Amino acid sequence: MALLEQPHATMHDVLRTLSDRQFRADVARHLKNETVRTFFIEEFARSSFGYRADSTAPIQNKVGAFLSDPILNRLLTVPQHDLHVRQIMDERKVLLVNLAKAQIGEDSTSLLGGLLVTTLGLAAFSRADLPEYERRSFFVYVDEFQNFTTLAMANMLSELRKYRVGFTVAHQYLYQLEPDVRHAVLGNAGTIISFRVGSEDPPYLAREFQ
Repeated sequence: MALLEQPHATMHDVLRTLSDRQFRADVARHLKNETVRTFFIEEFARSSFGYRADSTAPIQNKVGAFLSDPILNRLLTVPQHDLHVRQIMDERKVLLVNLAKAQIGEDSTSLLGGLLVTTLGLAAFSRADLPEYERRSFFVYVDEFQNFTTLAMANMLSELRKYRVGFTVAHQYLYQLEPDVRHAVLGNAGTIISFRVGSEDPPYLAREFQ
């Protein structure tokens, strides 16, 4: 959250924020979010070295692994190439993103897909500054939806309707989704289309189609 307020921040800055005390202080000084600023200036700064090492190591390992991938490194560490998702929505442009696991790996697919879907959702919410009649319809199509979704994202689907953004999501079977996510998706879906299914899905789908 701290880096969201920093212009041109990249994934490299995540590691710097956790390991570089001077950089962390500079970031905290310019924060407008009082809660986040207090955390870095007081709580994080006063914690013991051992506590900081234990709490930040998983993040550093995960981010470091992503940045060691040449493709992800280029995508996540070059601040000058911005993707203006809100502009794409408002001007009804087309954005195609290939996140095939065979090309970039499973972890990279999940990370980039999750970031993109979240970015689309945030761009949709930013349409609150437009009168409803000026919000042009925009549709998002997500294949292999189970690779990118979280419970927060699934719950977000119902909120996006008022901003004229619709999601069409596709996957093979319901058990690909975590139970909470599955319930949220089925509860928020306006239309459900089902083709041939396995032996475990019919009881769930039968209740939806009644």
